[in-house]
Amino acid sequence: MGVWSVLVGLVVGFSKDRGCARVVGFVDESSSYVKRLQTLGFTVGARVEYLHSAPFGDPVQLWLRGSRIALRRHEAEALLLEFEE
Repeated sequence: MGVWSVLVGLVVGFSKDRGCARVVGFVDESSSYVKRLQTLGFTVGARVEYLHSAPFGDPVQLWLRGSRIALRRHEAEALLLEFEE
């Protein structure tokens, strides 16, 4: 198994360098935007790849279930990820 981590500080293309990352939960389950993230497809077990971010770091672009999704950095930071080596 890999390391539990939040999205902050991940390098672009981490899934190519460190294996696949999967959503294992959320930092704060009671946050108002957790339901929005789940509706977008960020459910437990979903594979995620960090593609890139805007020049000042917000928003970030993620690859999820065959789609590119842009999230505000504070929303993306709510994701808990597990890396498979």
